[in-house]
Amino acid sequence: MHTPTNLSEKKTLWIIVSMLCLLPIGGMGVDLISPSLPAIANELNVPSSVAKNTISIYLLGYALGSFVIGFLADAWGRQTLLRSSLILFFIVSMVPVWFPNVEILLLSRLLQGVALGSLAILARTIFSDVLPPEKLVRLGVLMGTMWGVGPIIGPIIGG
Repeated sequence: MHTPTNLSEKKTLWIIVSMLCLLPIGGMGVDLISPSLPAIANELNVPSSVAKNTISIYLLGYALGSFVIGFLADAWGRQTLLRSSLILFFIVSMVPVWFPNVEILLLSRLLQGVALGSLAILARTIFSDVLPPEKLVRLGVLMGTMWGVGPIIGPIIGG
């Protein structure tokens, strides 16, 4: 059963638009790095199979983040965890630039996955917090579309 929130229509719309704008980030997590895998292998002097592990370890982190965040969201609050996930993603995305080695890159990709897996679950949870079920169902197609934008623009940015 859905409990109505006391948010104004304008505030609810702002929350929905903000969450929709965050969804493509999760969708581009794999496709952002895939065009650069040969350059990564060359720059770090590792076999291409090791560079390809950046995708696998990202997906592992995404699964772990998606699994754990649900429990934490109810205990610590969605807004705090959403901000923390975005900050974590930003920081761990910058670390390989400062410390260019394969171990740091793999750890960074794992933590990126955790952050974006958490972000995806939190955004969907926030949607269900601010919208009644009948509006949430109508938003489902738009949510899928916004997530799908990520794999389209990811290779352009990453390449």
